[in-house]
Amino acid sequence: MAVSRNGHLAHERPRRKQTRRGRSMPTLELAGFREGAYRLFSQALLYPADERLAALATATEELAQDDHVLAQFAFFADWRRVLARLRDVGRPRRDLEEQHVALFGASKAGTLCPPYESAFLSRSGQPDALLMAGIEAAYSEIGITPSPETGELPDHVAIELEFMAMLSGQEAAAWEADDVAGAVKAMRRAKRFLDGHLAVWLPAFARQLAVADKVGFYRSVSEGAAAFALYDRDLLAAFLDGLSRVSEAPPEDHSNGSRMTS
Repeated sequence: MAVSRNGHLAHERPRRKQTRRGRSMPTLELAGFREGAYRLFSQALLYPADERLAALATATEELAQDDHVLAQFAFFADWRRVLARLRDVGRPRRDLEEQHVALFGASKAGTLCPPYESAFLSRSGQPDALLMAGIEAAYSEIGITPSPETGELPDHVAIELEFMAMLSGQEAAAWEADDVAGAVKAMRRAKRFLDGHLAVWLPAFARQLAVADKVGFYRSVSEGAAAFALYDRDLLAAFLDGLSRVSEAPPEDHSNGSRMTS
């Protein structure tokens, strides 16, 4: 999905199940779950190849094991509904392939549900230089560029969701190393990207899919992804505010933090 500056694939960070030093708040576990959830949504919105569907089934079952962490959060009911739909991914692959092409593929009449941020935030509906520069700058902050293997532009919904997965993975790694400053830095980057990008256009994308998707799989995934992004934005805001009140959190870095508009 993404590559580092040196061109190597940015592999998924192994999920950790245990916290260190008896941490009372599940900061590490929660960051690890958010990493997995964003990656699940990302993969579910890409073309349904056999290998990808098999990975989705495995990831769904793994994430279902995090119920003990999630039951206390408002998103839990929505999340359970998304998992139920993803468990139904065993439908004939041809059904999902045809629906994916019908919804997201280009035709003479255009794309029914374009999965690109620029389709919703650019005045022309086409890639906008300022918008794309802001997205690419956010990616470059952590040393990644979209992989040419996907054949997609940087503002594709799956790539933006994968970026959020990577930021959550960085946060989890920082918590595991007891690096509070590193965790806060990753959370601030995630919050800025949600504020300026995903949380702005993903709900509109989900609403468009709700009208167009007659099968329901991609409608459910997009609705779940939009709800999760909005919830995560609020969760990060509350968590960062709490940290600033109880500790001397490092100064906020405002680089690339402004909302991208065309």
